[in-house]
Amino acid sequence: FGEYLPWRGFFKHLSSYADRAGYFVPGSGNGVVHAAGVPVGVATCWEVIFDRAPREAVRSGAQLLTVPTNNATFDEPMSEQQLAFARLRAVEHDRYVVVAGTTGISAVVAPDGRELARTAFFEPAYLDTQVRLKTQLTAATRWAPVVEGLLVAVGVGALLAAMLHNGSFVRRLGTATKDRGAK
Repeated sequence: FGEYLPWRGFFKHLSSYADRAGYFVPGSGNGVVHAAGVPVGVATCWEVIFDRAPREAVRSGAQLLTVPTNNATFDEPMSEQQLAFARLRAVEHDRYVVVAGTTGISAVVAPDGRELARTAFFEPAYLDTQVRLKTQLTAATRWAPVVEGLLVAVGVGALLAAMLHNGSFVRRLGTATKDRGAK
């Protein structure tokens, strides 16, 4: 809850850290901004962890993804983890991803997940790397929500089938025990 804290009034009675949380709330846009006429997808440090925001930006025309982050409270492993998510999104959507960290790691990631350039943790620097704009949609960009829904449906169906099967097994077992007791 670094960017937003629900029930702030309640939690501030439990912790003094509650007032340090931000006041960010979701916007109504599609995550695409235009820089020099180029549609750029923006997924903040928190949003890059989840696939919805980057996917929506790419489906709305983003030809490049960016991850601006203020990770001043992160340690180095947390900053590395965030960069790993950016690498995943690059591969998932076949886009270059530019990670701009104010204190953590900044990087330029190729669509195959390779880091083309990066800064060290807490290293003041700038990166100057060329990227290509991409417009094709990957299968993951197009079909991930459908596949996720099907997998959830299959999982729920398997659980229900197992429960129903187990119920009939218990009834059969009870019947067999009664039959043995009658003999």
